[in-house]
Parts: sequence; structure tokens; C-alpha cells
Amino acid sequence: MPELHNLLGLFGIFGLVHGVIFGVILIYFSSKRKPSLLLGVFLALFGVSLLFNILDHYGIIQSHTELYLLPIRFWFLAYPILYLYIKGLMMQLSFKKERKHLYPGAIEFILLSFLFFYIPNESKKEFYLSYGRSYILAANIFTAFYLIKILALIKGNIKRVNEYHSTLDDKLLAWVKPIIFAFLTIILFDFVILAIQSLDLKYLHDTLETIYIIQSGLYTVFIYWLAFFGMKQHYISTGKEMASLTSALQTSRASARDTNKEDYDTIFLQITNYMDESKCYTNDELTIIDLANAIGLHYRKISQVINDQANCTFNNFINQYRVDEAKRIMSDPERIGKLTLEVVGQEVGFKSNSSLYTAFRKFEGKTPSNFMKPSK
Repeated sequence: MPELHNLLGLFGIFGLVHGVIFGVILIYFSSKRKPSLLLGVFLALFGVSLLFNILDHYGIIQSHTELYLLPIRFWFLAYPILYLYIKGLMMQLSFKKERKHLYPGAIEFILLSFLFFYIPNESKKEFYLSYGRSYILAANIFTAFYLIKILALIKGNIKRVNEYHSTLDDKLLAWVKPIIFAFLTIILFDFVILAIQSLDLKYLHDTLETIYIIQSGLYTVFIYWLAFFGMKQHYISTGKEMASLTSALQTSRASARDTNKEDYDTIFLQITNYMDESKCYTNDELTIIDLANAIGLHYRKISQVINDQANCTFNNFINQYRVDEAKRIMSDPERIGKLTLEVVGQEVGFKSNSSLYTAFRKFEGKTPSNFMKPSK
């Protein structure tokens, strides 16, 4: 089917060009607030890695067999870089500690470069056909390993963010999970392809082109998805790092661990009194560090007390106050009929309407719109 054949080549070229372009853009506009450098490197490497498929698709590799071992795959380098990008959104990276993740990619490039220049051109095709599938299998297993590590990072991030931030918007990295699961799905496709090729199931060879087209189309979607959200994603500060930025804390980590359970009631009363008096929850960027500084206790102690006494995370604790305040405002006779949900959300500390809706449904079992409707 020539139409599908042409579509496959078009997707490949599209992915290559846009991967490199978006990668360069993300690298150029990377900043401390929006650290997109590593994502840009990943997209550029990912785009370049598609070049081999393009050359193979148009028969260039078959006519120039010296290109079979062209060292442009970057499988063992690209995905560790994606992992480091996600990790770097959550904490400051130390190159000395993290460089070990780059070793497999460096070894891959050096080894392929050596084979590219060492093996005679007339023998490269035979070498590739003998060992290429094993290389692809190892690369897919390695890639899956790092994708699973990324999922573990995101899971840990959800817990940290709920403990330290009162607003979750743009902090949960929810946009990353679909792309990771999609990458894992493509790896399954690769295993199917390897099985069909290894078993020489000729009656399924037509299916291979369909799988290739699906993969190429998904690659293009991935590039746009990562570029779009990568340009928007801010650095996510966590309690561990925020603690190093504050000097106003009056207790040490040791005292945070050593406080007796009997003191929890007293500390919790301090917290609730401060919340009622200051209405600090109306600050949409309130963190547990801010609350700890105001009360004069270590942020770990604040977290422990809230978990123990309120049986919830810091985020839920603050959002409960915001919902209660929203109910008070919406029940004010002087303001009924004059309010919009956007205004209410902003007044009580919600950064978006969706955050207000989510919290309201969670704590009240109804939407704020239904709450505002006059009862008949």
C-alpha cells in the first residue's frame, strides 16, 4: 500500500525535524524557574534517533551498507536524560551523583562508533543482522527500566507535594504519566515486531508496516506533547529544599522527631488558632514552610501533627479551610447573587476554578455551583 508507505516516511521526517527544533527551543529557553534543558536534549536525541528508520524506510541503508552501524540510536542515553529531567523538576541535581546514569549511553555511543569505523563496510550488514535484534531487545529492556523509574519518581512526587504545598496546580506532573505509559506500549509493539521477525511469520509481515506507522505517528504526538508541557512546566520546590532556604525555624530536626505525642494537642491548637487569626490559607502559594516559620516549629513537626491530629495531608488540611471559607462567603446574604466562582476561588486561595471544584466535591459532596443555588 503506497499510501501507508509514504505516510510512514512522512511521520519519520516530521518527528526528526520537530524533535530537533523543539529540543533546541527548550534548551535555549531553559531557566532556573523552568528547567527544560534536559528535556530539550532528550527531544533532540529522540528526533535524531529517528534518522536511522528514515534511511531504512527509503532504502538508503540497503544501498549504503556502511550506514547499518551508524551510531545515532541513543537509546541508552536518551531515556536516562528524560529520567534526570523529571528528577530535576523536583530537586537540584548533583552531576557527580547523577552522572552514573549517563555511562550506559556513553558506552553505547563509543562502542557503536568503534564498530562503525572498525568493521569493514561489506561486513556491517551481516554484523547488524546477526546482533541487531539482541541490541534492540536490550535497549527496550533498558528503556522500560528507566520509564518505570520515572513512574516511581512521579508517585513519590505526589506524596511530597501533598505534604508541602497547599496548591497542587502544575506540581503533580500528571502530564508525564500518559507519555510514559505510551512509551511502554510502544516497547510492547517492539517485542511483537521482534517476535514476528525472529519466527519469520511471513503472513504477518504486512502487519509490521501498520505497527511501524502507529509507532511513527505516536512518536510525533510524543514530541509535541513533551514540547508543549515542557515549555509550561515550572520547577517544583519540595519541603527538603525549602527547608534549606529558611533560617527562621527555631527547632532542629532532632526536636521535630523527639516531641512527645502529648504535645500534639497543644501544637495542633497553635496551628488552628493561627489559621483562624491569619487566614493564611487565602495565599494560593502557601507552603508548610510558611506555616512552620509563622508558628516557630520545624516543618516536619507541623506535618507530623497535622497527619496525626487531622488525619490528612497538609494540602487537604489547607483546602478544608478554603472550602469552609468559600461556603461562608457564598452564604453571605449581602453577597448572594453578586459572586462568581472565579472570585470566590481567588478570595479563599484556590488558583483555578478546577481546584475549587475538585476540593468542594471532595469535602462537601457537591459542586460549588450547587451549593450556591437557593434551596426551594
